[in-house]
Amino acid sequence: EAALARRDPPRSAPPGYRIDEPAEVERAHRVSLPPPGKLLRAIRAQARHSARRRAMHALARVLDGRADDEIEARFGSPIVQRGLFAAMASSFEPRYAFGFEGEIQYELTSNRNGGAPERWTIEIRNRRATAHRRAAREPAVTLRLQTADLLRLAAGANPGAVLLTGRTEVEGDFSVAMRLPEMFGAPSPY
Repeated sequence: EAALARRDPPRSAPPGYRIDEPAEVERAHRVSLPPPGKLLRAIRAQARHSARRRAMHALARVLDGRADDEIEARFGSPIVQRGLFAAMASSFEPRYAFGFEGEIQYELTSNRNGGAPERWTIEIRNRRATAHRRAAREPAVTLRLQTADLLRLAAGANPGAVLLTGRTEVEGDFSVAMRLPEMFGAPSPY
């Protein structure tokens, strides 16, 4: 009782003050900053997104108006392909995979050599993607397309338009195939 007697009297609200709990909670949310870890992750994600968008625009400018043979001569080397698939793997967005784990196989054909297709596999395990220059053991999806068409897709071409050329084949789980652009960082077509 002695301690309570030493307390200041309760504060009173200023005249005309209206208690509006939802508005006060919303105001507090607007003012507060996210935790540093969350803020850092958001900054990194934005930087990755911006870099990917700039790279897509640059690639689109280089490919614009070029014939398939010219594109393949310029970008069809294994080193360029390795860079492309490594970039795809690093762009993987686990939240758009909806729990998918498995292999996605790309069979790239070329007008230049007419030989066996180049096989690349993107393996998704434990919310991470890795790229390998090999055939998949058990692919959930196999995409057969020309190297030039893959580069056009990487530059942001509409996947539907590339499919309608008749030069691209998709085999396997179509629900996974439809999510591939978003899984690897492309904007949603929907």
